[in-house]
Amino acid sequence: MWRSIILIFFLPISTFASFPVEINLCQDTIVETKKETTEEYKIRIEKQLYSNSEEIDAVPNKNFLRIFSGVLVALGLILRNAADDASDLENAMFLFLCSILFVGLGVILFLIDLIVRSS
Repeated sequence: MWRSIILIFFLPISTFASFPVEINLCQDTIVETKKETTEEYKIRIEKQLYSNSEEIDAVPNKNFLRIFSGVLVALGLILRNAADDASDLENAMFLFLCSILFVGLGVILFLIDLIVRSS
C-alpha cells in the first residue's frame, strides 16, 4: 500500500524532461549597440555638466498649468460638496458660486495648456 502511495506522489517528479529544450522566440526588436569613443564620451559629459541652467529648470515646470488646473477643479468639487452640507442658505450660495468659479478657472487653464502644447 505504501509503495502505491509513494509511486503516485513521485511518479510526476520522475517524468520531468531531463534533456535540453531549445526555445526559439522571435524578437521584434533589434538591439544595436553603438560604441562611444572617449572623445564623444567627454563631449557628452561636458554638455550634461555645463548646459544652461534655463534648460534644466524648464523641464519641471512643464506641467504646471495642467497640475494647477487640476487642483482648481478638485477644490471646486470639494466646495460644491461643502455647499450641499451647509446649513445656512447664504453660505451654501457663496460656496456654490466659489465652486463654479474654481471649476471654470480650472477648465480655462486646462484649455490654455492644450492650446499652448498644440502650437
